[in-house]
Amino acid sequence: MATLVERLELDYKTALKARDRLRVETIRLVKAAMERLAIEKRKPLLDDQEIQQVVSQQVKQRRETIEAVKSSGRQDILDQAKRELDILTAYLPPQLSPEAITQLVEE
Repeated sequence: MATLVERLELDYKTALKARDRLRVETIRLVKAAMERLAIEKRKPLLDDQEIQQVVSQQVKQRRETIEAVKSSGRQDILDQAKRELDILTAYLPPQLSPEAITQLVEE
């Protein structure tokens, strides 16, 4: 199975070829955040867990943007943030449902 870095690179190249501007820009932002974290930690490469943290931060930013823009009436910004959120969540592990969490707690 490919690492998260390899998956991001492959998706980036695919999006470039497909001229999917939004996906290219979103992945580019993630890659820039990864580079900043690598410089901050003084590591040449980040592991998958660190990359997931970066993606999680990006997801959190998009959710905050969505909440902030809902009341402003700027549908274009809202739609873009939602599409970016969809792109980013594909790189995170699936979240447990409330029922699954309850079941784990009971066990």
